[in-house]
Amino acid sequence: MRFPPIGWAFFGLAVLVLIGYVLNRGLFIGSEIDPIMLTLNNGSTLPQYTKRCRYLHFTGTSHHTLGLWDSSERANDDLCRMFDE
Repeated sequence: MRFPPIGWAFFGLAVLVLIGYVLNRGLFIGSEIDPIMLTLNNGSTLPQYTKRCRYLHFTGTSHHTLGLWDSSERANDDLCRMFDE
């Protein structure tokens, strides 16, 4: 079964529109766990961890930070959204 050339043109246009929509919203491209040392009132330090999610846009990348956890394993368990907000 062969598609006519006009069918391929519509298919290509649909793919381009979908790619444009995804990059306009921001596509998830990765995450990192960042350690933070919090200083308490008594002068001692406490390790905490945040998760930073990266998203790809037409204009570059953006970062969003999620929560604050007491271990890197718990920070890693939190999921980033597939698309930026």
